[in-house]
Amino acid sequence: MIHYFFKYFPKRIKNVGEDAVNVQDLIFAFKDGEAGAYEEIAQMTAEWLKEKYGEDVSNIIIVCVPTSDKDNYNKRFQPFCQRLCELCKIKNGFPYVCILDNRKAVHKQRHGKNREEVKLQPLFLDEKNLKGKKVCIFDDIITTGKSYSDFASQLENVGAIVVGGVFIGKTFYKYD
Repeated sequence: MIHYFFKYFPKRIKNVGEDAVNVQDLIFAFKDGEAGAYEEIAQMTAEWLKEKYGEDVSNIIIVCVPTSDKDNYNKRFQPFCQRLCELCKIKNGFPYVCILDNRKAVHKQRHGKNREEVKLQPLFLDEKNLKGKKVCIFDDIITTGKSYSDFASQLENVGAIVVGGVFIGKTFYKYD
């Protein structure tokens, strides 16, 4: 089960409304680690998780899709996860995912004349703390779902039970 809060239109899509620009600004503020943005997203996500899972929310572990750069991953997701877990009183899975090496960003591998095969992010997943646990995956944007799917498979390979994913935005290319 996948849930997203907003339609996201990449900046290259022109003639979008103010609503779309506001979503772009929120997502980029989140990506930049701005406290107000991660607080807003943490509040939204907490409300949704509580509504979706009810009392069972306390049995959920939240983990985030790794970014291409471990410093960006820490800056973007560590304070968000901490705040979300405080709001929901759930287990913070952020420490259970460790990026071992940086890689080229996915969007920089898929385009242009020299397309490259997208390589999986080299990760250490804490099997001891993930095995047999219900995991909800979080990320800022879902476009094709490949990063989410690949990460979910990696988690399941160490015994996690992936119950779904929640995203700030889903990419759309035609503004209505």
